Amino acid sequence: MNIEKIQNLYSELIDTAQLNEWQRGYRETINHVNIFRKKIESGSKINPDHDKEFLSKLLKDKTNGVASRGQSTLKNDHFDLFINNSNFLGLVEKLILIPTHINHLNFRSYCKERLAELKTTQVSLIFNRATASCTLDLCPVVDELKFKKLFHYLRKQGLLNVSSVENQDWYIQNKFIAEQFKIALPNKDTYLTNILPWLIYQKEFENK
Repeated sequence: MNIEKIQNLYSELIDTAQLNEWQRGYRETINHVNIFRKKIESGSKINPDHDKEFLSKLLKDKTNGVASRGQSTLKNDHFDLFINNSNFLGLVEKLILIPTHINHLNFRSYCKERLAELKTTQVSLIFNRATASCTLDLCPVVDELKFKKLFHYLRKQGLLNVSSVENQDWYIQNKFIAEQFKIALPNKDTYLTNILPWLIYQKEFENK
């Protein structure tokens, strides 16, 4: 890991004033999920009537504080079918309680199977975004095509030694990057540290 270069990129790209709105929205989303986590731990269940606004922000809205959904959308009628399905809500609750790799995979797999039955596009981005909304162990680069570009860039530039996760999926590679950046930036705000990989992607692939 090239700690010095990562620290230099933080100094170059992190503008706290410019990122204040994103940082605040990110924190609010994580805090909101934490509130639901405590409710679930106390025995409460997510209710599609009472908690529709929360579920919409987590899954469907254009932005949820962590990341934009981009062009990846969940149609209103499909969203309603999902949130009124007890199996789906059970998977969401497990993801909120323990946002592990296996719970992410189970959540995504179920959603993709249901969407295939509905003959609609597989919207991986918003399901990755939902997982990233449940934990600070992941950075908010939730579009897998963009994430792959970032991953290969970090390897090529020698910023990170990614050989241990080279052949892994989005979740494991994302978690690895987030962990490494926190090691390189131990005294920085966690939300800004998580945002940094996206800013690096943006600098290298969008702002040229």
